[in-house]
Amino acid sequence: MATPKCFICSQQVVGLNGQDTVLDTFFLHSTRDDKLALSEQAFGECHLLCLTESAWGVFWGSRIVANLRDVRKYRVLFADDEYQMLRNDIAHETSIIRWDGWMASVQDRLFEERRPVADGHLLPVHHEARTYLNGHDDLITGLRGALLADGTYPLKQLIAALGLTDRLLYPQAIEGGTLRRCTYSSAPKNPIAIDDNGTFVMAEISYSQFIPDDVARMLIEHVGKSP
Repeated sequence: MATPKCFICSQQVVGLNGQDTVLDTFFLHSTRDDKLALSEQAFGECHLLCLTESAWGVFWGSRIVANLRDVRKYRVLFADDEYQMLRNDIAHETSIIRWDGWMASVQDRLFEERRPVADGHLLPVHHEARTYLNGHDDLITGLRGALLADGTYPLKQLIAALGLTDRLLYPQAIEGGTLRRCTYSSAPKNPIAIDDNGTFVMAEISYSQFIPDDVARMLIEHVGKSP
């Protein structure tokens, strides 16, 4: 796949929970606004910060809500002028969409592990990711050396080297985050590789997802009432 780029700011999207999202065309309807989104290529990967500050936030928030409610049949837990909260009871997961396009999906088990911080809570996140490093030769050298020697590399340092610090909606969520060399049996010996789209690192990433206080209170109140 090509290096993911934000359709709003054109900068790289790393794919961090709570910082980035993907807005696919299957969410679209057939109205004039939807056709405009297609014609202007206002879809795909984006930073949540960019989305909420753009003219597309309200539009995409409404399309996500409609898909979860009407297509996927998520149960509506709560709705007002600011937030919509929808529940997937089978997956034990709640989706929250704010009027301006901010959105989060929260699994029950991760919410139970939340850690309070200023103005919100941090939820643990762990996943494997492929991150392209095209045009960042010094980063490639340093990242390869660190992962081969110590097995880890600071996520905050990676984001800074990619020039994405100002695209983070919640910078505090990546404090202490790390890239860790994949350790499963079939993992490549060299964590840096090349494909048709360029040079990338494949690593296990650990960081946090930030949930604002008002959203956490809604989750406590409404998910607690869920079956």
